[in-house]
Amino acid sequence: MEARRRLLKTLDEMTKLAAKEEDCDAEYFSDVIKFDVHKDVKYFAQFWEGSPPMAPPNPENYLDISACRKLETEYSKWTWSLHSVMKEFDLLWKKSVKKIIRNTPVIKDIDIMRDVKEILSDTYGSVSVDHWKESRDVFSVLGYYYYVKVKRCSGLFTKAIRSAKERFDYTLSTIMIQSFNILKMGYNISCIRQLTNYIKKRVTEHQEGPVKYKFKNEFFGDLVLSICKRANKMITDQHRMFKEANDPVIYFEKKREEYYNIFQKYCHVSTSAAIFGEIICQKLKEPIEQSVFKKTARDVADEMTTNCQSLNGSRSKLEKHILNTLAEKEDFQGLTVYIHNPKDYFKSFIRVEVSRYITDKFSVSVLPKMKENIKLLQQKIMKAAHESTEHVQVNSGDVGLWLKSFTQQLSDELIFSEKDFTGVKHYDIDDLILQEDVIRKELPVIMSDISKTFNAKTFTLKLDYKLRPDELLIDHFCQCCWVQCPFCRAIAPTP
Repeated sequence: MEARRRLLKTLDEMTKLAAKEEDCDAEYFSDVIKFDVHKDVKYFAQFWEGSPPMAPPNPENYLDISACRKLETEYSKWTWSLHSVMKEFDLLWKKSVKKIIRNTPVIKDIDIMRDVKEILSDTYGSVSVDHWKESRDVFSVLGYYYYVKVKRCSGLFTKAIRSAKERFDYTLSTIMIQSFNILKMGYNISCIRQLTNYIKKRVTEHQEGPVKYKFKNEFFGDLVLSICKRANKMITDQHRMFKEANDPVIYFEKKREEYYNIFQKYCHVSTSAAIFGEIICQKLKEPIEQSVFKKTARDVADEMTTNCQSLNGSRSKLEKHILNTLAEKEDFQGLTVYIHNPKDYFKSFIRVEVSRYITDKFSVSVLPKMKENIKLLQQKIMKAAHESTEHVQVNSGDVGLWLKSFTQQLSDELIFSEKDFTGVKHYDIDDLILQEDVIRKELPVIMSDISKTFNAKTFTLKLDYKLRPDELLIDHFCQCCWVQCPFCRAIAPTP
């Protein structure tokens, strides 16, 4: 027993050394080959030597010894072949990645504040470069007195300044940044250029209103810097997520372990059906995630048209709610903006309402919907797999027919087709029941991984811009006539 323990210890140590050289995570000899020290170790006493040891060789054991030595030689060849195949995987992987990324542009890291300063210096030269070191956080100062030139003194001056501070709230700028869809499109300096123009427009509109002061040049620069400093992390995080999803080097590095596991199963003589079943589950991961987020977004939008006080009626009711809110807050500047740009104000109001609703009710409303949707989708996938297997059996078909039936049944639920398996060899698969069993076993693991990503912060980020709940509601309320009366500025009634 002690000899067996020492043998196993030696094998484990050799495995760790080999794993370190090959940059893999094997720790025990049994990770490389199925091995039981109690069953697989045999001891042959005095096969070659005579008994006692100095006696001549025992002729009766010659054939046994010869067979053992041949077996040892073949085992050594097999071990080396397996070792060579593992080196071959690494080499093949590196060559494949190199070939794929050869003509693919690199997604560079970004520096938001550098771009902000460049735009302010080039486009708005009146803002001094030396001003960056002395800039203030506009949202932290007690008032805007430092930034204004008084046109005409009035007792309402203090209230007007307070109104201006509320007018340039960071929230609306955040919503505009979200509309850039950086998670799907990536960051470009044009995002900052659009944001800067938007801020400039809001400042100009404010000054052209019935105010008795004018902002100094420093205000615009500080406002842009303050907004961009606060948005820096959000934009950087979204661009990082875009890079992780679209940079081929990062993408393939994340996929390496997935394909290595499949390769290991192949080396352990797993059947083609088992391997293909696992590949199917891996291919389903992204479409499942997209489907769950998309379905939940529609569910949230529908729920808000029922449960949210401001959005549970017609556009006319929403208009009355907006006007009442502005009156209760005595937000006359906001009212001015609404009168001149009612459609834009509607959009901003809806985005703020949806953002607040998702944040406040994520754990009690949004998350349960996501969990229910992913549960239903798992059931539909398994139903499609089972019915496809039956379809093949009835029609004496093959795995090609199974795949066609499977993808067609899920076409209304997932962006998933036979084309996703181009280049994947699967024509030698004959055990579709085993393949279905593998899917049944692996699919819950995929679903669990997806569920771990569910949170309020990433909910809207994972969606295409036009599929977000706020955009769905904007389409619902704003696809109508916005002609205004030239005298009272009232919006034309909805038919």
